[in-house]
Amino acid sequence: MCDNYPLGARNDPRAPYNQKEPPELEFEVTISQTFSKTVKVKTSDYVEEEDWDDLGNCKCVTPNTQDTNWVGIYQEQHFTLQDLLGELKSMAQEKFSQVGEHTSQGKYLKSIIEACDDWHNDETEVVC
Repeated sequence: MCDNYPLGARNDPRAPYNQKEPPELEFEVTISQTFSKTVKVKTSDYVEEEDWDDLGNCKCVTPNTQDTNWVGIYQEQHFTLQDLLGELKSMAQEKFSQVGEHTSQGKYLKSIIEACDDWHNDETEVVC
């Protein structure tokens, strides 16, 4: 019998040609990501505070935003990531209904639609 195996290697389970790929298994994982973005917002939700000098002259007026609802103001003027995922999903669903699920573009759009689901907003913080 002619073969190219080294002597005694044919039955060696550690030999590369005897290695078997383990079966593919499904695992449940959690992804947690942190994103940030700096944007401008406009609001009148602040209190003007005057700063006086020792002679009783007003040096300046400064806005106090300690009680400002920054999350609400941001959401009125900008999209959150949850909002963007909803918009992306709607656009993908509309295009998906036009191209159908049996095309490569349809399969791609279906994966986008599914990827937009099941995200949970664990924390929202907007600071000035």
